[in-house]
Amino acid sequence: MVVDYAGGMPLALKILGSIFLHCDNNEDWKDEWNKLKKFPNQDIENMLRLSYDGLDKNAKEIFLDIACFYKGMTIDFAKEMIDISGLFAGGIKVLIDKSLVSISRWNSLEMHDLVQEMGRAIVYEQCI
Repeated sequence: MVVDYAGGMPLALKILGSIFLHCDNNEDWKDEWNKLKKFPNQDIENMLRLSYDGLDKNAKEIFLDIACFYKGMTIDFAKEMIDISGLFAGGIKVLIDKSLVSISRWNSLEMHDLVQEMGRAIVYEQCI
């Protein structure tokens, strides 16, 4: 479950490994896992946030839209909606280049769950 949660990101795996290092038994692991699901690790979020912070305003807005609305949608649909919203859909390529978003073999937008969580947290922060 933890490896899936990290999505194969080496730094995320290293950080998560340090979290579970003090667990002595299955109960400790389960408690730590449940806590992690409810309160994502700040070190992982900070690592992902660096990629987001390096984006221009257009790409940031598109990233947040994908995290909140377009994950799993076809690329054509997402581009159409992004264009309608006044943004420039070419920003999706920037997100792909930075590995924040990918395109599935079914031509849909994909985003790792940890990256999506970070995007949603950013939107939440902006609302308060």
